[in-house]
Amino acid sequence: MGNLGSPTTLSATIETIDGQSLLKTITITPADVDMLWEAYDAYVPPFYKGKALAPSQGQFKVVAMSNLVNQSGKVNMNNLSYVWKKDDKVQSNSSGWGKSSFIFQNSYLDRDNTVEVKVSDISGNTNASGRITLNTTNPKILFYKNDPQLGIKWETALSNGFTINSDGEILVVEPYFFSPKNINAPELTFDWFLNGAKISTPNPKNILSIKPEAGQSGSATIKIGINNVNTLFQSLSKQLQVSF
Repeated sequence: MGNLGSPTTLSATIETIDGQSLLKTITITPADVDMLWEAYDAYVPPFYKGKALAPSQGQFKVVAMSNLVNQSGKVNMNNLSYVWKKDDKVQSNSSGWGKSSFIFQNSYLDRDNTVEVKVSDISGNTNASGRITLNTTNPKILFYKNDPQLGIKWETALSNGFTINSDGEILVVEPYFFSPKNINAPELTFDWFLNGAKISTPNPKNILSIKPEAGQSGSATIKIGINNVNTLFQSLSKQLQVSF
C-alpha cells in the first residue's frame, strides 16, 4: 500500500470456460488509528519529567488519533463514529459520534486491560481500528528534603543514614502513582510513626517537621503508611533511618 490517503486500485478478471469475462475492481485507501493513553487520576509531584502510571483500581484515559481519508480529504476526528471495546466487551456508553476518548477504571481483578476502537466515517465505507494493552503498576513512596531556601529537593531522594541537623529538618513524602492525584483527598490517608509509635498526622499530611532535642544524638526510624481507603491494593509503607 501507499501512504495514508493514497488509493490503490485492485482488479480481478475471471474468464469462464464458455468465453464470458467477469471483472471486479476495488479501491483501497490506507488508514490508521494511533492509540494514546494516560493515567487519568494518578499522582506525581510537580515538575516530574516522567509519565504518571496507573495503579490497580486507577483510571486510564485512551485517545484515538485517527488518520482517515475519504473522497473529500482527511476526515475531522469529531465527524467520526467510535466503537470502543474493553477486554472484548463493547462499551456502549462511551461509543458514538465524536467520542474519540475513553475513560475507565481498572478492576483489582485485572493486572492489564485490552482496549480496542473501530473508527468509521458517516458512510461506513472508510474505517480503521486500533488496539492497545494497558498495564497497571505498583505505587511507590520516596522521601525528600524541603530546604528552607531552595524548596523541595526533588532531584535527590533521601536514603537511610540521612543526618538531621540540630536546627531540624522538613521531610516531604511523595506518593508516586497513588490515586487520586489530589493527595489532600480524604480517601488518601497518611499515618506517621516515629520509632514504632504513631504520631499526629501533620498538615499538610505529607510534610513532617522534625527536630532533635538539644544536646541529644543517636538515630531514629521514621515510617509513613499511605492508604487509599476505597481500594484494596493501594496501600504501602516506607521507612527512613535517620541520625542526629
